[in-house]
Amino acid sequence: MEEALAAKKRGNGHYAKKEWEKAIAEYTKAIELYDKDHSFYSNRSACYAATEQYEEALADGKRCVELKPSFAKGFGRVGYALFKLGQLEEAKKAYEDGLKIDANNDVLKDGLAQCEQAMESGGKPGGQSMFGPQLWQTISLDPELRGFMSDQDFVNKVNMLNSNPQMAMQMGVLNDPKIKKVFERLMGMKFGAEGDEAPNDNHDDHKHESSLPDMPTMGDFSAPTASQKKDEDKKEEKKKKEPTPEPEPELTEEEKKELEEQRQREAEAEKHKEEGNKLYKEKKFREAIEAYKKAQAVDPKKAAYVLNESAALFMLEAWDDCIACCERAVEVARSHFSDLSWCYKAYVRMGSVEEKRKNLQKAIEYYKRALVEKGDDKLRKKIKKLEQQKTKAEEKELFDPELAEKLKAEGNELFKATKFADAIEKYSEAIKRNPKDHKLYSNRATTFCKLMRWDAAMADCDKAIELDPLFIKAYIRKGKIHHCLKQYHKALAAYKEAEAIDQNVDDLIAAKRDTLMAIQRRNQSGEFTEEEKQRAMQDPEVQAAMNDPEVSSVLLQAQSGDPTILYKAMRDRPHIKDKIELLMAAGVLRLG
Repeated sequence: MEEALAAKKRGNGHYAKKEWEKAIAEYTKAIELYDKDHSFYSNRSACYAATEQYEEALADGKRCVELKPSFAKGFGRVGYALFKLGQLEEAKKAYEDGLKIDANNDVLKDGLAQCEQAMESGGKPGGQSMFGPQLWQTISLDPELRGFMSDQDFVNKVNMLNSNPQMAMQMGVLNDPKIKKVFERLMGMKFGAEGDEAPNDNHDDHKHESSLPDMPTMGDFSAPTASQKKDEDKKEEKKKKEPTPEPEPELTEEEKKELEEQRQREAEAEKHKEEGNKLYKEKKFREAIEAYKKAQAVDPKKAAYVLNESAALFMLEAWDDCIACCERAVEVARSHFSDLSWCYKAYVRMGSVEEKRKNLQKAIEYYKRALVEKGDDKLRKKIKKLEQQKTKAEEKELFDPELAEKLKAEGNELFKATKFADAIEKYSEAIKRNPKDHKLYSNRATTFCKLMRWDAAMADCDKAIELDPLFIKAYIRKGKIHHCLKQYHKALAAYKEAEAIDQNVDDLIAAKRDTLMAIQRRNQSGEFTEEEKQRAMQDPEVQAAMNDPEVSSVLLQAQSGDPTILYKAMRDRPHIKDKIELLMAAGVLRLG
């Protein structure tokens, strides 16, 4: 849950900067980590709406309401998405359902009013049905709007709304303050957005609702136009000319005294800290600790002073005290809502302590907790490296060839008794004790075959071959597995590799003979289904053989009516022979 809340917090930061896609990515991470928090869906729905992905916004809004039916704002998410999708009846109902929960929610009230107005004016969201000749009539009859008619830019925009409303909205005409004023008159309401409550990371449902602004309003269509920028510049110039506001009321004597005392405490604490830093640089760590403690006594709200003490304890190799000090720093930072970086630094230092103690598992845990507070690619790489070291250390600690032989013998007895699952456990434990013994993998592969666990058996054969490329039994076992799966061309390939080591092994000769006979029976009986043929043709080796220009040429000539061409090519050109035999073994080519 902590990682999910951290992702949500990062998403809120991106939202504040209007980095919608990045915000969506972080909220998606939060949902993947914990999919039962309604606020994650609510926040992502708002981002989807901001990027005009209304179907996605609707889906998230519905999920939000499903998770928390008492969350009125969730109905606002649903209503807004439905409104933008033109589903006005459903949008109206969503807003009404939200108002049943929170009758004073202004956003829901405005959304409901927009739905009703759109339904009355022709059933199109966004006020499109209000465009037309009557628009000029409304403007000319209104004392305030009438004055805009002398502005040629305003006239052009109104004409564009009349002739092509969709293009006008895409070009940001609705962002013009004068056009907005016209719509306010037409709809009898003001456009604007209401913000959510401030962010709060408390795990209580009522305290960590979405920290995002509510749904975009009709004014949020696109970037400002050149004329709008000009209007905004004029407003800025006007603001500069306006008289400065009156100064804030004077502080009372008691307030002044309290503020001065606070400044003095902070200055005194900083003085002790600077003294501690000087002693730390001189490697007088115990004296530095005393100075940092004095700083904490004067200003106990600063996590930095506690972390400084932990740094000195680290240099003294007082590991337990350092861990306790870092934990106290985290507590101070959380209690006084300090920046997350202080918790990050504390967890990193605790990880460093455990790393010094050679307690790699604990170090990894602390470093991962630090990543929750703050992303750090270097720390991620460090964790990965430590995990590799931990694995190697565990392997080294477990390494015991004599015990491995004993476990192997026990596995063999269980195999003979047909207790295959128990035998696999013994072989697996033996592999932990001696992971370089290829015979252990071979024995386990044979046992996996008894349970028809072909993939596991194949992986063990490959590992045995990796450890000893001349271990012929592993190649034969691979061939037999492919034979059982009716992958006869792959079986022959495995046998061919075994023959390169020793072609006189009886088990190899018998296994190859069985596979060749199976191929002959299948080709003669026509048992090879179209589905099996298609699956075989997807094999990369089969595709490579079929796409070989020389093979294609020979096959085309053979199909033209002279089958002897194929036999001559197989006799005179060995590489053609190998590929044609592969196609025949795979079942995609039949002769005769």
